[in-house]
Amino acid sequence: MAQYDGKILMIDDEQDLLKLSSSILRREGFAVETRSDAREALSLLREESFDIILLDLHMPEMSGLEFLRQLNVRERPEEVLILTAYADLQSAVETVKLGAYGYLAKPFNAEEILSHIGNIRELQRLRAENERLRQAQGTGLGMVGETEQMRQIYRLVQDVAPTPLPVLICGESGTGKELVAAAIHRASDRAAGPFVRCNCAALNPGVLESELFGHVKGAFTSAVRDRKGRFMEADGGTLFLDEIGDMEVGLQTRLLRVLQEGEFEMVGSTETYKVDVRVLSATNRNLTQAVAAGQFREDLFYRLNAVTIDVPPLRQRKSDIPLFCHFFIDRLNDRFDKQIQGVSKEALEYLEAYDWPGNVREM
Repeated sequence: MAQYDGKILMIDDEQDLLKLSSSILRREGFAVETRSDAREALSLLREESFDIILLDLHMPEMSGLEFLRQLNVRERPEEVLILTAYADLQSAVETVKLGAYGYLAKPFNAEEILSHIGNIRELQRLRAENERLRQAQGTGLGMVGETEQMRQIYRLVQDVAPTPLPVLICGESGTGKELVAAAIHRASDRAAGPFVRCNCAALNPGVLESELFGHVKGAFTSAVRDRKGRFMEADGGTLFLDEIGDMEVGLQTRLLRVLQEGEFEMVGSTETYKVDVRVLSATNRNLTQAVAAGQFREDLFYRLNAVTIDVPPLRQRKSDIPLFCHFFIDRLNDRFDKQIQGVSKEALEYLEAYDWPGNVREM
């Protein structure tokens, strides 16, 4: 019995793979078109739309990357799943930046491809169901703003959320970097899991190590019982490391190991623990300069910023200030049972003339 529905376009120069995969997908209820040449696929897409595009990354006449550049996928209704026999993280990052949903490594089996496609169809279903709510709430991501800078952030959040890629969120203090991280988590397939926060600047290195990795009883004087760390708490979900640029270099080495291998030891223990955690990080520092100064590990820097999102300060998006005013007024009306209708023209002009050094947090 068919389990799925939807239209799929599969583009791959391997004829045997096209035949086998399309047979599997049709058996599950999908309508499938296949093309072995990306240029022919582009011609087809000028006349027809699909729900999902399965795209080989490496093809002789036109690569998957070039296909995505010409397709302008962000303006299309389809989600694109990249198929590649190459464990090439950089190419995968480039496809995500161009709007791809994610990637699936070859060789894959029927269960793997159906799982990925099922996730995409569920995401599309949820997006359709929540469209009215998103219209009512502006972005639907828990953030406020209509400037082009913010719209670019919304697009990046939607593009990167379904992937496992680490994201580095940069911006001044108070710009809402944690809101961006929370939006990525909510839009990801980890949304049902925990979203755990840790401020790396608020604790000294010894305490931060215990906070992140946990400790066993007797690890130090005040360790009177075993205690889980943030990585264990975030297992199956997302860990947000705020002010990552303030982390001590020695502790950066331990963090790098978790990112590379997904394992660590609690403080005072030799037992190795495995976790499934997506790490999102944020900083108000210039990490490129910190790397050059020897204050931040270069390998950790490149591991953390597979994708970078820059959050602008409020002074660079003052046209969003009226939206913030309405947002905060609505919240305060609900909280204090008031009926404030808005802000006077004079008050708004005053707010827009101010530079907001503390950004949205100050407002």
